Amino acid sequence: MDNTKNYEWTDNPTIHESSWCDTDILNECLMHLKYNNNNGGGFNLFDTKVTDHILTGDELVGWALQGSMITKTYPDAIEKIKELYNDGLEIEYRGVACRRSIDGRYIADIAQKEAVDEVFEKTGIADFYILDSVNEYVYLPRNKWFAQYTLETDLLNNFNAPGLPNLDGNSTIYMLGDEPLSGCFKHGHSNSGWSLGQRTSSADTYLNLDASVSNSLYGKSDTVQISSSNKLLYYKVGNVVNNDSSIDVSQMITDLQTKLNLDLQNATAAGKSFIGSQAMPSGKYIDLTLGASRDTYTAPDDGYILFKKNPTASSQFIAIESPANNLQISVYSTQNSGGIAVYLPVKKNSEFTVRYSMAGETDYFRFIYAQGSVPASTENTEAQND
Repeated sequence: MDNTKNYEWTDNPTIHESSWCDTDILNECLMHLKYNNNNGGGFNLFDTKVTDHILTGDELVGWALQGSMITKTYPDAIEKIKELYNDGLEIEYRGVACRRSIDGRYIADIAQKEAVDEVFEKTGIADFYILDSVNEYVYLPRNKWFAQYTLETDLLNNFNAPGLPNLDGNSTIYMLGDEPLSGCFKHGHSNSGWSLGQRTSSADTYLNLDASVSNSLYGKSDTVQISSSNKLLYYKVGNVVNNDSSIDVSQMITDLQTKLNLDLQNATAAGKSFIGSQAMPSGKYIDLTLGASRDTYTAPDDGYILFKKNPTASSQFIAIESPANNLQISVYSTQNSGGIAVYLPVKKNSEFTVRYSMAGETDYFRFIYAQGSVPASTENTEAQND
């Protein structure tokens, strides 16, 4: 029985079903999953886009919301920020010790995170990447206000403090110099020797100022607020496949090549079950040609030798010996009819010897592949021995 399944490949590499890959073709399978960054819709690392909706599913692949913590799941992003930080110019910007990269980014060490958080709490803008080079993660910049475009590259990512033009003016209305004032009013120049005298009329008035009477925009916000609608700002952080367990292709290949044999104890129960099943017999086999007793054969792969023969008398035997695997098995007949079989596991390219005295017909002399060794296009065939 063939237990293999195929990936359903798409231009956007989302895995649609549980799939299986032979170790010989695993890298080829994984390369189908990798979404080429150079052809990934025209975006490079840390490009941004503004959306009017929450990104989900395939649309979210490779994007992270501003302020997010990016881990080694996105190795290209981490390495890019580390490189820019190492080559950057040490400065202090907005009270934060950081580095300015050659392409105009502000990158702060993780030790400055509290200072960056304070900047964000006070102003709503903290255009800093925060790098933890030891644990290898990065926090993305944050901005809950607006972008202002400029033609001056040396002003890139600089913070523009909010403000409105001042409203001021002089009045010809006089009041006593010790008259208490509040709000936006203040005493101007004084006229010595001048006095209002005793106030006896209810017609005396106080000077008031209310800018909203002139323009209804005043008084609608506690700070400068430009006409806008709320958007979500995302940063390009890499090319990964997001499913139940996020996979970064290059990282996964590295793990498979260098760590798999060390980390099997961390496998899930399903993973351990799968690993264990790879040593079990499969439904794929090759029928071998039986030679004389004591002939030696070479195992074509990891698997099992099945030898079944019929006796013509009691006390006849069949046996398989594998010195390289330190294994052997033999069985003697107790009557002169009925097939008798022996079964022995063998390693790829190991030698094994078959001995027998049974003179009846041979039912099987067969190599059966282990589950984990089945070639991609194996058919059950008869083959000549080496």
